[in-house]
Amino acid sequence: NIPEFIALEEHYFMHGAGIGSEPLRVREMELEVDISPVSNAYTIPTDYVGIIDVAAKTSPIRSLDLISKRAANNIYPTRGSGFPNHYFVVGSSLTVLPYTSADIEFTYYQSLPALGDSNASNWLLAKMPNLYLRGALMEAGMHLSQPDLAAPMKSLTDGYISTLNNASDAARFANGSMVPTEFWA
Repeated sequence: NIPEFIALEEHYFMHGAGIGSEPLRVREMELEVDISPVSNAYTIPTDYVGIIDVAAKTSPIRSLDLISKRAANNIYPTRGSGFPNHYFVVGSSLTVLPYTSADIEFTYYQSLPALGDSNASNWLLAKMPNLYLRGALMEAGMHLSQPDLAAPMKSLTDGYISTLNNASDAARFANGSMVPTEFWA
């Protein structure tokens, strides 16, 4: 059952398990790609687990704000075309409004490369092998209905994920200054 435990723990790493179990979101997972529209829709990469930023590659480049599909229907009832301001996501498609022919710069968290027969290692296993060990033991404890094993391993797994996330955030903003994103007159 070990390959099954590893696959389950990788899913846990990517999605967390609700309150107190945050998903893994670190700089090693960040990727930026340019995507072109096809029939006014942009296809989200299949390894996507979370959006960081969406920007229209207009001149000048413009960060877009996420809105719900309902809000999009109310704000852009005819969809129109023009200088883009917003986007919404349905399934694996992203729609920019008003419609534009511009590419988008899609910055996102990509899923962890899964371990398996054709992939014996990944950046996380190399960086923190103890996280993989604790996660596999957590999954084994749950599978075997052994809460005395599962509970402490879950606590350690969640702690390691939180430590990695906090270290990544600290490194990202180290020695940086805050810059306002909007200016008011």
